Amino acid sequence: MMDTQAQSLSVELHVLVMKIRDVCIQFLEVTRARYGDVINEDEVLELHRLFRAVERLDERASQLEARWKARQKGKV
Repeated sequence: MMDTQAQSLSVELHVLVMKIRDVCIQFLEVTRARYGDVINEDEVLELHRLFRAVERLDERASQLEARWKARQKGKV
């Protein structure tokens, strides 16, 4: 089991990633709805690439959390 500090850090990291993801989703929705006549398809694709980068951030955060858990198990 992870100690309290490591557990708190893990939770805070995942909350941060979820907030970033939510903002990206909202931005994509608003951008398409409000600025569909201004933004071109290449720019829409770029926004989707940025969102996928946030998804990779979530994956990396999970990997980091797994390392923290493994390190804590080694302390027992």
